[in-house]
Amino acid sequence: MQQVDQIDTSASVESVNSHLDMLRPAVQGNGSSVEVLAVDDGICQVKDRGPAPIGMGGQAAIMNKFPDIRVVGYFLSHLCKLQI
Repeated sequence: MQQVDQIDTSASVESVNSHLDMLRPAVQGNGSSVEVLAVDDGICQVKDRGPAPIGMGGQAAIMNKFPDIRVVGYFLSHLCKLQI
């Protein structure tokens, strides 16, 4: 068991995707999907397919866990553009 102050909060594609695994059952239950594409210089790029409230929940989960992420940009697959 890790102490709270020793938990690694450094952001990478793998660590953010792993953190989002806790949301995936609910996201998939709504016919949606979420995938982290890149993490660089405080920006996390996420591919999202689903309603806005699902994306907002994902954004909150990412930013709460990883303090070095300042912006979560969404590539909305149904719109085919990056929204920041």
